[in-house]
Amino acid sequence: MLACRRPFPGGHDHYTAATWKQGLNSEMHCLAGDATSIVVAAAIVPAFGLANGWDALIEYGAGFFFGLFIFQALMMVRMYQGNYLRAVRKTFFAETLSMNLVMTGMIPVMLWLASLWPDAEDPLSGMTMRAPPAGVALPWIIATFAVLIAAVWATTRWVPVSFA
Repeated sequence: MLACRRPFPGGHDHYTAATWKQGLNSEMHCLAGDATSIVVAAAIVPAFGLANGWDALIEYGAGFFFGLFIFQALMMVRMYQGNYLRAVRKTFFAETLSMNLVMTGMIPVMLWLASLWPDAEDPLSGMTMRAPPAGVALPWIIATFAVLIAAVWATTRWVPVSFA
């Protein structure tokens, strides 16, 4: 996490000059925005009862939208002299790459774990009488595990790319 923090005022450019720190910073912004948005969307989407596959598309859209417009561009706007639209344009590729890497890590893990526990797909199922009280936390455990796997997967793919 030290790579994501400025060590002293005015030292950001010097401190983050190493490309691995830039890659790690980008991935941490991606995980903060994308994974958080995906998990929030995963909590809301089951209430609509959509067909399988639509949930993943909505979660992807939510993750990409919040990741790009808030956690990438908004956090980088000062770097682009306060021009938010320019920050969106300049961070689009980084967000696209890191979002796809996060989803590549999260989706298979979530599908695999959900196949082991079919009642765990609906995070709201713990609020009904059909699921045991112990099952209430299961969707959140699965989501947390998927985010951790995605963090490892994306970081091991994204940071080495930044060395090139």
